[in-house]
Amino acid sequence: MIQFFVNLLFFDTSRSRHIAGLRFLHLATALDRFLFLLAGGAGMALVIWFYRREPSFVTPKRKAFLASLRIGAMLLLLFMASGAVAMMTRVSRHKGVLAVLVDRSASMGIVPRPASARQTALEQKILGRVAARDLSRTALLQGAFANPKQNVAPKLAKTYHVKLYAFGQSSHITPLPRSAKTARENWLANLKAPTQTATQLGAAIAAAARRQRGRRLAGIVVFTDGGWNRGQNPITAAKAAHVPVYAVGVGLPASRDVSIPFVSCNPILFKHDTFPLLVRIKNRGYAGQPATLTVSSVNSHGRREVIKRQTIVLGPNGESTRVVRLMADHAGLFTYQAALAPMPGEVDTANNHNERANVRVINKKMRVLLVDSAPDWNFRYIHSVMQANRRRIAGTVYLRYGSEAGRGMAMITHFPSSARQINDYDAIILGDISPRMLDAAQYRLLENWIKTGGGLMVVAGPNYMPRRCNAALRTLLPVIPGRLPQETLRHDLRQTIAHGFRPRRTAAGRAFAPLSFSPDPARNAMDWARVQKIFWDYPVRRLKPAAQSLLVNPRRRAGGHAMPVLATQRYGEGKVMFFATDESWRWRTRPGPRAFDRVWAQLISNLAMTHLLGNAGRTSLEIDKNTTRVGRRVHLLGRVLTAGYSPLAAPAVIVRVRHALQQSTVTLRADRQTQGVFHGTFVPRAPGRYRLHLPGVSAGSRGSTVILRVKQQNLEMAHPRMRVGLLKQVAHASGGAYVPLWHLRRLPALLKSRQRTRAIRKADRTLWNAPLVVVLLALCLGVEWFFRKRFDLL
Repeated sequence: MIQFFVNLLFFDTSRSRHIAGLRFLHLATALDRFLFLLAGGAGMALVIWFYRREPSFVTPKRKAFLASLRIGAMLLLLFMASGAVAMMTRVSRHKGVLAVLVDRSASMGIVPRPASARQTALEQKILGRVAARDLSRTALLQGAFANPKQNVAPKLAKTYHVKLYAFGQSSHITPLPRSAKTARENWLANLKAPTQTATQLGAAIAAAARRQRGRRLAGIVVFTDGGWNRGQNPITAAKAAHVPVYAVGVGLPASRDVSIPFVSCNPILFKHDTFPLLVRIKNRGYAGQPATLTVSSVNSHGRREVIKRQTIVLGPNGESTRVVRLMADHAGLFTYQAALAPMPGEVDTANNHNERANVRVINKKMRVLLVDSAPDWNFRYIHSVMQANRRRIAGTVYLRYGSEAGRGMAMITHFPSSARQINDYDAIILGDISPRMLDAAQYRLLENWIKTGGGLMVVAGPNYMPRRCNAALRTLLPVIPGRLPQETLRHDLRQTIAHGFRPRRTAAGRAFAPLSFSPDPARNAMDWARVQKIFWDYPVRRLKPAAQSLLVNPRRRAGGHAMPVLATQRYGEGKVMFFATDESWRWRTRPGPRAFDRVWAQLISNLAMTHLLGNAGRTSLEIDKNTTRVGRRVHLLGRVLTAGYSPLAAPAVIVRVRHALQQSTVTLRADRQTQGVFHGTFVPRAPGRYRLHLPGVSAGSRGSTVILRVKQQNLEMAHPRMRVGLLKQVAHASGGAYVPLWHLRRLPALLKSRQRTRAIRKADRTLWNAPLVVVLLALCLGVEWFFRKRFDLL
């Protein structure tokens, strides 16, 4: 009400001025206010008394009218004398700048292909009509701006200075000229197909805030699918911008897709072996539907062969693993590929295939020597594992007593005594052997054989190993053995009742592939949780510095950690394992004979493979990844032995690289600490298949070859779905709001509700000289004078 009267006094209709309060300068004290009221009352009484004394020919009504005019003039004079002023503020509502960012990355070209009635209804709400064909996300955005029911462009242009920008793989934003000259037309009508290979959403928000610095930025509106995959974190950037960010999600909520993110199998296979190929399938929107899975092999010369095609039923949304059993029919270096046929309405088919490269199929057996004093339970069960795997393992037995227990395999009567004899074996398993079975020269021979790639397994026993083993053998072990307590019947009962334990895998043990009872990770974890207990193990003081513990006894401590039961370490080019118990045969009871055989066969393969493959060419080449992207660094590791199985003493070796019809080389530099080991890096510059070959240095050595698959980097299609969660977090962090594209018409109202205005305090404005006060004073006095003259009172 006060606002209305003050505006009336100054004949001001502006809504930008507001009354904060009134002050009377000459009525500061209570006495002043009392005298002011007294003067007003006295003046009114005097006027009434004066008009009562007027002649009687003036009627009482005319006297009252004239007295009212005189009292009004007197009150106006008193109001002017009070020094009345109004405390006024003015609110500035200038047109602010609105930065509008449009995502131009490749994921905005994805065609959602509505697959449900709800998605079709949302698309119709965006466009205001039923689409005649499948539209990309960019086309949906253009349609939303063209839809008169949304009516976004005119409202934004009326309230703000709109600045259009495009963003994508660069950290900068590019001005985007409007396609229309008037606000009522579609600003984005001439947008071209998006081609940017990455999305720097955070950098775009930061650049928009930085570019409008010094101007009144009302907000930042981002039209995107939320596909951030490079650069600054958009949540951090939105918070640092100090401007509300309004994220408009472009796309439909649930696009369907299937993909194969991972393919795995053993890196070394034996010819004619049946092996499992693990194919991980990621499914979204096709639960319960049939799909065609094709598995192919590609040899080192690039020849591709389809080896299995089957129809599978896709499981519930999420990831699941399929086990495809294959047979290795040919020897050589292979890449196994798995591919899913495109599904109806699938968003992106580029992720429907994956592969496992550098799988070596060998046409030879692992030569394993099993040495023990007598055929105890441990010996018999390892012997049975080797017998069951005769296709892959050529076993030889050396027993001091009870030679008849080794029937079914080759028998020797003494341990190898020359380098040629011991190099006939790829792995050696030493049971509870007497120290007299090997002399000092044979222990030195064993050490040199391990250095050149041999694999040694030492299994502890209650009689000799490692309590009474040779000192030279102790230096090879990955642990420092402790002292075995004296065994009595009472001690045995206490061990059986109280100290039975289930071995627990360490972090290294969980990553160690040979310790898997089943190819299914979940089933394997369940088997280890319920594995049959072990009641005897040899005490260990601590691990050696370079060793790894794979299995531990959780009830005992060694060196501040759980005591190792199975430990391993590299020794030169070879490997040494120590099994602190000879009761692993109990695992035949639980989880079962097949699981027991699988673990021991894998342990033997792990020990023998280095020597087996090294002897083939005395050269090995390894890469840290089999599949990579263009421009990513690949680390190469080469191991080279001479004809006498000694490490190559050279400053560098050359790896030959072949890609399509082009050839190049990579230099591997010698390791400063380990002779015969060479390191280097390779950066592929183009997609395709690369063949890397490290030649051998000795006569008859064919060298080592690996295959590297390089794909074009496509970050946009790695996660094609609209990331609603990220966009909501960006909006929340900045004080803005998230708006899906089908609710675009709500955007102007949200912007207005969060619009920041600036209040400017003005100086006090005097009211005594307000135009209306002067006009009213003159009007009261003039009207009174006019009627007094007319009534003959002058």
